Amino acid sequence: MPADSDSAPPDPEEKKIVVDDDWKDQVRKEREQLREQERARPKSDEPSGSGTDEEAEPSAEADADEPADAEAPDKAPDKAEGPEKAEADEQAEEKAESEGPQMPPASFEMLLSTLATQAMHAMGLVPGPDGKSEADRDLARHFIDTLGILEEKTRGNLTDEESQMLEQILHEMRMMFVQLK
Repeated sequence: MPADSDSAPPDPEEKKIVVDDDWKDQVRKEREQLREQERARPKSDEPSGSGTDEEAEPSAEADADEPADAEAPDKAPDKAEGPEKAEADEQAEEKAESEGPQMPPASFEMLLSTLATQAMHAMGLVPGPDGKSEADRDLARHFIDTLGILEEKTRGNLTDEESQMLEQILHEMRMMFVQLK
C-alpha cells in the first residue's frame, strides 16, 4: 500500500506563511472596472439636475493611500464638469480639513512605532494626555513581549530593513525596561 502523504506529520521547520501583497492592486482593479461600467452606462440613466450625487463625495471611491484626485490624470476633462467640479473639489477639501488630521497609512513600521510608543508610555517615559507619566511595569512588559512575539512570528518574512528596525526597537525597549526603578 503506498504511503499517504496526508498521514505524515507536518515538519515543524517547514511552516509557510502566505502573504497576499497584491490585495491593494486587486481593489484598484475592481474599482477601475466599476468606473468603466459607470462610464459605459447610457447618459439617460443619470438623474437630471446638476449631477451632484457623483460630485458631492469625490473621495468616496478613492483608495485610502491614493490622493483624492488620483483618478483625474486617466480621465479626459469633461465640459460638464467645469465650475461644478471645482466647487465639489473645494467642498471635499473643506470636509477633509474639518475632519482633522489624516491617519498615516497602515504599515509594518507604523505598527512597530505604535507598540514602542505604548511600551514607553507604560514605562512612564511618555506623559499621558493629562501631562503626568506613571510607570506600569506589567503593561510595559506586555508591549515589549508583544514586540518579541512579532519578531518570532515574522522571522524570515520581513525585509532586511523591517527586520533591523524590529531588532533595534526591541533591543531599545528591553534596555529601557531594565533601567526602570
